Amino acid sequence: MKKNTNTVIRLCACLVLGLLVLSGCASQQKKKTAPEQKPAVTAEKPMMMDDSRTHKVLYVPTGERSSSAVAIDKRGPAEVNLGSPFEYVITCENLTAGHLQGVNVSDHLPEGMQIVSADPAMTSMTGDQANWTIGHMTPGEVRTIRVTAVANKVGSLRHCAEVVYNQRACIFTEVVEPALMITKRMTPEVLTCDNIEAVIVVTNNGTGTARNVVVKDDLPSGMMSSDGMTDMMMNIGDLAAGESREIRSSLRVSAPGEYENTATATADGGLQAQASARTVARRPMLEISKTGPELVYRDKMITYELMVRNSGDGEARDCQLVDMLPAGTTYQSSTPAGSFDGANVVWNLGSLAAGDERTIRVTVRADEIRKLTNRAKAMAYCADEVNAMWETDVKGIPAILLEVIDIEDPIPVGSNVTYVIRVTNQGSADGTGIEIICDLESQMQFVSCGGATDGSGSTDQVVFNPLGRLAPGAVAEWRVTLKATDEGDVRFKVTMKSDNRDRPVQETEATNFYK
Repeated sequence: MKKNTNTVIRLCACLVLGLLVLSGCASQQKKKTAPEQKPAVTAEKPMMMDDSRTHKVLYVPTGERSSSAVAIDKRGPAEVNLGSPFEYVITCENLTAGHLQGVNVSDHLPEGMQIVSADPAMTSMTGDQANWTIGHMTPGEVRTIRVTAVANKVGSLRHCAEVVYNQRACIFTEVVEPALMITKRMTPEVLTCDNIEAVIVVTNNGTGTARNVVVKDDLPSGMMSSDGMTDMMMNIGDLAAGESREIRSSLRVSAPGEYENTATATADGGLQAQASARTVARRPMLEISKTGPELVYRDKMITYELMVRNSGDGEARDCQLVDMLPAGTTYQSSTPAGSFDGANVVWNLGSLAAGDERTIRVTVRADEIRKLTNRAKAMAYCADEVNAMWETDVKGIPAILLEVIDIEDPIPVGSNVTYVIRVTNQGSADGTGIEIICDLESQMQFVSCGGATDGSGSTDQVVFNPLGRLAPGAVAEWRVTLKATDEGDVRFKVTMKSDNRDRPVQETEATNFYK
């Protein structure tokens, strides 16, 4: 309500400071007293209220307590002495269940009365009006003002207290400022086949509610969610002040490299926040090589050397090497020792850091004459399987032993002697095209021959038909019978030729012919 329409109710608390004196007594009093003089203000103790007091209560604005907002009560002595201090009390009470604002109490002083002190002290003094600014009053609150005054004039003093307050219809409107903050983190380093754990946290770090919060996460090329999405959008809804929401997702990548992406949070009112995170994806790459002899002979040892290397930029975990031994071989040993299951030799190499390599040696025996193909493979977590092979020709060699013995020695002239020719294949391959030729000295005369192949004799030589094949370990035998025609230390020489030797093999047996 405007000031010029405020209801100002003035409470007039009329204090009767003197009683009317009977006219007769008054005449006598005038005769006895000196001419009237204005009394001085003294500092004597103020007169306290007693049963002889005046009292006025006013209810504002209706005059009724039940329907009014404020009550003002003024109490003081009904009679005081000229020039002596006296005390009166003004009480202001909030009658409502609400708060009052702008409460002000005033006391209008008549001529011949002045205030000596007040508790609380006056806020201001305007002319003959003393003012106390109370301001805000809570429901039911009571304020008391104690005033000490002095009368310097005989007569009836009329001094009135009044109260005013502001009448307002008030509502409260909260002014808020929501704000968004977002953080994002990802697993800092992974292998290309690992899942990447991504965590986004969006927070309303302002005041008031952030409404219709949406988080968008655009993934870079080569990165996707575990269900194949490349652009992800999450509706968070409303976030109260100080509230946070966490979003977890599992991501993967298609190739090694560095990946960085930015998540954006938006809300009504143009609110926006961004956060980026970075991860590095690495991949192990295995290389394998295998070397060994290109040619060995049957029953000889073959040593293969295998090398496994991680040429990628990621750790090759749980690396395993398998050597698949070819048929026709027998496992002998390996360095370091592997696990042999009857067909394969397996090495668990553990983890190979980027650039690490391992060298393995494995030895087998060549049991068969054939071309051996030895294959090996290497595997590790998140690495492609790699393979290597090596071919070795296993050949045999016919190691043919030629032996010639005479069954009886010495031999008398005119008697026969038999020579045994024995050929043994001590090698690992068939002996082929074996020819036996016997040379006779002049004291010898051909009688007969036979054995593994047919033969024929002449004056100085016995020749057998070629033996087409002599298997490894096999023995072929021929016999030649001669007659001693003259005495002497004679020699029976045998020459053996074969397809497997460039040069012939010769063996001579000495026999003593005597008379």
